Amino acid sequence: MAPEASSCHSSSFHAQDDIDNLLKDELRLSTVSVTADAFLHFASLQTLWDSPGWSEMVNRLTADETQLQLKRVWDGVHNKPDQYRPFCDWVEHLVQFITQLPRGPARKIRFVPSDDKNLACGPSYLNGKEVEGTATAFKPDVVCMDAGVTELNKWSQVLVPMQFKKGSSSLTASGSAVPQTSDLQTRAPPVTPPKSQSRDQLKRSREGGDGKSGPQEKEAEISTIYDVHHFDSLATPPPRPVHYDPTMNDIRLARYAMQTFAAVGNRTHVFALFVKHPNITLWYFDRCGAVCASPINISTLEGFLLFIKFISTLVYMRNDLLGFNPFFSNSATTAPAGTRETLFGLTLTIPNSDNATLTLQEVLDRRMGVVGRATLVCKAELKKNIEGETQVQEVVIKSSWQHSLRIRESNILNDLYESDQAQDHIVRCFHGWEQTEATVSSQRAKFGEPTPSVVDDRALRHTVLEYLNPITQLSQPFHIPSIGWNIMQGTYDFIFEQPQFLTLGPKLSSS
Repeated sequence: MAPEASSCHSSSFHAQDDIDNLLKDELRLSTVSVTADAFLHFASLQTLWDSPGWSEMVNRLTADETQLQLKRVWDGVHNKPDQYRPFCDWVEHLVQFITQLPRGPARKIRFVPSDDKNLACGPSYLNGKEVEGTATAFKPDVVCMDAGVTELNKWSQVLVPMQFKKGSSSLTASGSAVPQTSDLQTRAPPVTPPKSQSRDQLKRSREGGDGKSGPQEKEAEISTIYDVHHFDSLATPPPRPVHYDPTMNDIRLARYAMQTFAAVGNRTHVFALFVKHPNITLWYFDRCGAVCASPINISTLEGFLLFIKFISTLVYMRNDLLGFNPFFSNSATTAPAGTRETLFGLTLTIPNSDNATLTLQEVLDRRMGVVGRATLVCKAELKKNIEGETQVQEVVIKSSWQHSLRIRESNILNDLYESDQAQDHIVRCFHGWEQTEATVSSQRAKFGEPTPSVVDDRALRHTVLEYLNPITQLSQPFHIPSIGWNIMQGTYDFIFEQPQFLTLGPKLSSS
């Protein structure tokens, strides 16, 4: 597989194994588990599920002979690739019942196996140019996508990626998909250490007594056990996650999420499914890590009801709850969720700016990954109405998931501009803001806890800056030492003439 740019080093190339190791470390330090009921709380559809219409639909669906037959067909398939199509046929039949509910609007979706077709990934960008060799292809097992998409060939079309694993079939004596009693089995969570741990301590705790990491279990032998981390009040420092050992299936799901995040750049979070018949695990990925639900045994009545609730969330959940950033939907030409392939041409309104607008033109830089800032830099056209006259200017907009306690970049630049020397050495900032309801803690609060504990909480911040030509596009070689000298001179001026800005040092450190 061709190398890709990582989430933290846009010009560093990594092979597939390297990226898998990066994702493994991210999951190891960040994965949180919740119950399936708490997970479904995210969709805010409890009113629908408590309605008489829902109960009537469930009764018809559980007695529907076609549904039972489609489920039995999937139950009888043991080879992993051969499960994809029967699973999709069964779930799409469930969708037909769910979309008949008297609630709207309903999202038209379908479930599609990849059929060994790789989906285009990347490319990565550096200084406004595609990084050669970073366009790759990667294949999920099954995806949920918008029904209006005729052919699956891009990660931008993926609403929910899915990973399958071969497992033993568990049928009742009658072969029914929904028996009348629940035999849902759960694993007791491991004991959580009472005190928080630093990342360094976590790394040491993963090593054995001899200081070496233990051997990785084979995929076929891995049994997924999820640690449970309770949501505590933010009045106390958030605890660090305890040791979590991700499986290869977890890592593949994280890789699917990474590609879904990077495909367009308009996703705040991504849902995913891991299917190991008869269990299904619901996953959620954001810029602070992952949340997974307790496995659902769909061969029980309890598990079946939980699963059709999740399918209903994909049908009725708002676009922003599904993970599509509403800021990048502020346009009359916005396409349905999962059908937009690029942000180019979108016209966005800058909040609190007297109706100033941005029209996105091209990607200048994009960082891939799951956990991290996921910085996206686009060239744009800024339009302002000043005293009745429309002014147009080339700018860049930088969107980045920064640590919530970090000082905003726009605030720092505005403070620096109070100095007379600023205009000679500092890029000009036109606008800067933190997007409302776009912190990881506010997103995870939708799982049912008003003050969830999030390690290294991040907030999505946007900064509009003047457009400057990249140093790689200088017209004359002698410009390089001249620019270097100006940088040194500007640094000297601020260190010795504006020493108060030295206090910003620790807060300016890279996240």
